[in-house]
Amino acid sequence: MKIKSLHIFGYGKFIDFYIDDFSNMQIIYGENEAGKSTIMSFIHSILFGFPSRQQSNLRYEPKNHSAYGGRLTLETIEHGDVIIERLKGKSAGNVTIFLKNGITGGEELLSELLSGMNRSLYESIFSFNLQGIQEVHKLKGDEINRYLVASGTMGTDILLNIEQSFQKELDQLFKPNGRKPKLNEMISLLRENEKDLQKAKQKNDEYGSLLIKREATEEQLILLQNDLQILNDELQKVNELVEKWEKVKEYDRIQRHIVEIGIVHFPTDGLKRYENTSEKRIEISSRLKTLQEKIENIDYRIEQNTPLTSFQSIMERAEKVIMEWPIYEQLQTEIISLKREILSYTDQVERICRDINFKNESHSTIFNLNLGLDMKGNIKETLHDQVTLMTKLDSVQIQIDSTHSEIEKVEAACELIEQNMLSEKDFKKLEKEKENWKNPNQLVEEKNNLEKTIKKNKSDAKGTKKAFLFNALFLLGAIGFIIWAILASEWMIAVFAGLVLVYVLTNLKTFLNRLHFTKSDNVKLQARLQTISEIMMANSRDNNPIQLYDEQLNYRNQLQNYDHQLDQKLKHMDQLQRQKIETSNLIQRNQIQINNIKEELGLSVHFNDTRLDEAFDLIVELVKIIKASQKIEEELNLKVQKQEQWMEDLHEISHSAGLEFSETGEAIFRLKQLLQVEREKKLVQKDLFIKLNELKEESGQLQLELQEYNSLKDQLFKITDTNNEEEFRQQASQFNKLEKLNERFEILQAQLGNSLLKHAEAYQSDMDLKRRKNELMNLIDDKSSLLNKLRNEYASLRHEIQVLEEGGTYTEKLHQFYLLKSSFNEEAKIWAKYTVAKTILQKTMDKYIGERFPIVVSKAQEYMAFLTDDEYSRLYFLDDEGIVIDRADGQRFTPAELSQGTSEQLYTSLRLALVQVLYEDYPFPIIIDDGFVNFDTRRTGKVLGLIETISKTTQVVLFTCHEHIRNRFSESNVKTLPQERDVLQTLK
Repeated sequence: MKIKSLHIFGYGKFIDFYIDDFSNMQIIYGENEAGKSTIMSFIHSILFGFPSRQQSNLRYEPKNHSAYGGRLTLETIEHGDVIIERLKGKSAGNVTIFLKNGITGGEELLSELLSGMNRSLYESIFSFNLQGIQEVHKLKGDEINRYLVASGTMGTDILLNIEQSFQKELDQLFKPNGRKPKLNEMISLLRENEKDLQKAKQKNDEYGSLLIKREATEEQLILLQNDLQILNDELQKVNELVEKWEKVKEYDRIQRHIVEIGIVHFPTDGLKRYENTSEKRIEISSRLKTLQEKIENIDYRIEQNTPLTSFQSIMERAEKVIMEWPIYEQLQTEIISLKREILSYTDQVERICRDINFKNESHSTIFNLNLGLDMKGNIKETLHDQVTLMTKLDSVQIQIDSTHSEIEKVEAACELIEQNMLSEKDFKKLEKEKENWKNPNQLVEEKNNLEKTIKKNKSDAKGTKKAFLFNALFLLGAIGFIIWAILASEWMIAVFAGLVLVYVLTNLKTFLNRLHFTKSDNVKLQARLQTISEIMMANSRDNNPIQLYDEQLNYRNQLQNYDHQLDQKLKHMDQLQRQKIETSNLIQRNQIQINNIKEELGLSVHFNDTRLDEAFDLIVELVKIIKASQKIEEELNLKVQKQEQWMEDLHEISHSAGLEFSETGEAIFRLKQLLQVEREKKLVQKDLFIKLNELKEESGQLQLELQEYNSLKDQLFKITDTNNEEEFRQQASQFNKLEKLNERFEILQAQLGNSLLKHAEAYQSDMDLKRRKNELMNLIDDKSSLLNKLRNEYASLRHEIQVLEEGGTYTEKLHQFYLLKSSFNEEAKIWAKYTVAKTILQKTMDKYIGERFPIVVSKAQEYMAFLTDDEYSRLYFLDDEGIVIDRADGQRFTPAELSQGTSEQLYTSLRLALVQVLYEDYPFPIIIDDGFVNFDTRRTGKVLGLIETISKTTQVVLFTCHEHIRNRFSESNVKTLPQERDVLQTLK
């Protein structure tokens, strides 16, 4: 039994006070009045009840608090942790026991836990202080014997109390040299009455002869009574023999049977040891069989989880293909985008070709055209000459047709238009701005859509984060389950938890990718939103480019119309025929040059001359578009080639893995599954190999244990000189039979008694007994008749003497004498009854003491030799002197003759020896209250070393106020009490 912790609700100065984690060697240190004795008394009170108000022990009821009591937590072998709680109630308090399995109880359960131990016996053996150590000179062998009997029978001093009560009754009745006991007083009184009676007899000389005759008759009566008594005693024994004849015959049979069996060699608890060994062997064999089944199961599972050989060589390629799956999808998206760009460029090319009436088959030669700056200058110069000639022709025509005023108006209008017109470069720029310009309402709508998309992405990201956290919790749970399952050898649960772990890790990766994609998408959307905001701000500051473009385009159309009108007027100028012809010739030559330019540019000769400059720009733009389209086509071809290569790898891997290829996404999914299965097979196979090694190691260990138990079995066979289990059990049966016979033999011997057994030796059968009984009854009848006759004669003599007597003084004294004698005989019978009972009880106690007392003395000698460095090594208990001890030089001392420190060492040795001898029956903790204050440093070290050794098997709680004792032990073994009053504190 070990104290683990205590909780004082209220006791003395302590209120709601804890001490946790008691060690096997527990030092409780505190200054004077810190409460050491209070805690020691608290432990006694919780175990055995609060002292009553009539007892001398202090109750330690708190002065300033209503709570009274507390609880102890004990560690026991049979019940595990036990809580004993005692509160204020009846005199000893109300106790409640809380067992680990939920059972509760009261005083009866506490008595069972303490094996019947009471407070006085516990304080006498297991709990002591300096005062007890200093009283070693009073300790005698009888007191040690008392403790042995009290603890070795019922755990209490009931037998001792009975024995003491018998002795007390005997002492009250009679003492050899006493005067006050009842029988002693009656003997003295009988002697005095006898003297008085003799004096009275001497005064009656007249009836002397009668007295002589009466005395003779009385002697005959006495002899006859004695004979009758002897015959009655014999008859009583014969009757007892008749009643117990069957037991006597049983006694004889058992005695003969014991002799027949003889000596049986059999070890102590041999059969139990053999059965334990057999059970262990069967258990180990069963476990070995189970382990073998597990090993075979694991071998089968290893075979089942063997990875595919054909797939192992392409696993890296498969992983690469799976990792490139997003790249494939990205390529697909880019290819679609590039095709759209190519389609857009194709549309632009067709539009330009339509505008300039350009043929598609000329695309291959377009890069050979002269599109340099000289061509651009030549076009402008030629067109300018053409315009000049036409203007000149118009002027002549105007002059001729007298339409000079109209021509001036036209020219003025042309100048006005040209002033408002933008340059061709600015016009081209305006045209691009018009194409890129959007309606403000469209921009607002697009901005709102972008903001909604961003908000939705944030909401989705929040949900993804929650799912991520939820899966993270699942991950921790799966890891915890794996650790628990491995520790508990629950491998199926471990495999399941592993699968859950892989699944959760896959989900976590998916959620991380989703969060990354959402974040990237939000960045792009935010950039687009910023661009739209900038465009909207720019549009709010600038004019509408569409309106401006329409105005410029209108100017150009007006200018073209005025030119056409001017040409018409010049052509119709008859009066300027010569100028017209000359101008016409120049125009014709210039037209030839223009046609040559058209031919060089691949344009039709019918192409409008006025748009030649525009056509040149469109052709330049067309070249740029075609080049850009070709570059995109090259990029497209490269991406398509990569995509086809990836698809080819996917087809090849799927075919190698035995997967039917239908759709790319499905193939990737199935390939992922196969890859995951193969990885899991490797992991499972690795775990199975580890478990297989563990099982084989455990199997080897069990084989060693089985060999050891087989060796123990062989040793038992060797000790009993048997060869097999049947012979061993027969030997055990013989041994048990002999034990039972001896036990029954001793019981019969105690019941019959040696005198009755000796008396029974004279009779061979019950017929002899009955015959002797009849003889005795006849003799008793004869002697009884004779006794009655003598009694009548004796009565007649007494009557005659009575008649002769005068006064009656002699009669009164005689009556008083016989009355006193009769009372004495009654009291003597009571004394004899107690004497017989005490003798029987003493024999029972002596038998038990004879077994343990030498062990106590031997253990005390061992401890004393250790404490005194073999200076005192022999210890005796003498009947008249109590304890004596021999020194190494041969001198013998009593405790009173020893020094204070040595006598205290002696008492400590005796107490600790007694505790160790009783430990198997009562494994209670030892409690010492500052018991070693008179020891010097060396003796203190010795005794502390001894109790440290004892603490390995028996818990020791030492209360001390001395720092040198506290400093000897580590902090983990020391609890320091506070000095304050009404303490509310926990000591760890």
